Amino acid sequence: MQASRFKDAFDLFDRMREEGVELDRFVAASMLSACTGLGALDQGQWIHAYIEKTGIELDPKLATTIIDMYCKCGCLEKAYNVFNSLQYKGQSSWNCMIGGLAIHGQGKAAIDLFKDMERSMVIPDDITLLNVLSACAHSGLVQEGQYYFNYMVHIYGIEPKMEHFGCLVDMLGRAEMFEEAKKVVDEMPMDPDAGVLGALLGACKIHGNVDLGEQIGYRVIELDPNNSGRYILLANLYASVGRWDDVANVRRLMNDRGVNKEPGWSMIELDGAVNEFIAGGEIES
Repeated sequence: MQASRFKDAFDLFDRMREEGVELDRFVAASMLSACTGLGALDQGQWIHAYIEKTGIELDPKLATTIIDMYCKCGCLEKAYNVFNSLQYKGQSSWNCMIGGLAIHGQGKAAIDLFKDMERSMVIPDDITLLNVLSACAHSGLVQEGQYYFNYMVHIYGIEPKMEHFGCLVDMLGRAEMFEEAKKVVDEMPMDPDAGVLGALLGACKIHGNVDLGEQIGYRVIELDPNNSGRYILLANLYASVGRWDDVANVRRLMNDRGVNKEPGWSMIELDGAVNEFIAGGEIES
């Protein structure tokens, strides 16, 4: 699991079951994380049912892992049911549920849950506010996002990290507020990393802001020179306005540095088994 070898974890888990070794809460938590990594909902539901059937202690860590699995597999209602059933909701459980709402674009619901967290006298941390900002970014709630960015600093004394600035830049960029986004980048107390600048570059590509995209694009490439996606995003930005010589220059730079485009891949769960597919691969008969 720590090496992100989810498929191997599943194979070992199947062998463990075949040999009659019972699950404990530690194995259950690991396998639920594997289900999250692969989007293997059926397997995750089976493990959740096993936990309930055998009476495995649902400690805060395990409960959070179940909520996270359901959120990332697209089952918000089931995640909410588990969350609401908890007698004690720790900080991690609140964070996970708010984050789950965020990734599904449920911005207002995420803010409402954050307010419930405060009313429950659970102190939010930097992860909580990162999830709230992410919810605002994914839902186009610009004013709310700016409010909670300041709220984080002035009410809870949380110093924004790189990820918080990244969310703010992403939110402003999505809303085509490029001057404001560029101002955030320029006034950050630390040098922006490839994630922050990449968020702005992505917004430039979406909205066709070639001038700013060009400025940001080469900065991102220099910060993350081995990431093929950075080159391709800039090349696609040029291509969108027919600047083919610039497209060729970016491709040439990519080739000169020996950067190869990673093939796309995906996984699908069918009848409880997880299958991996690579773009351009052949289906075995």
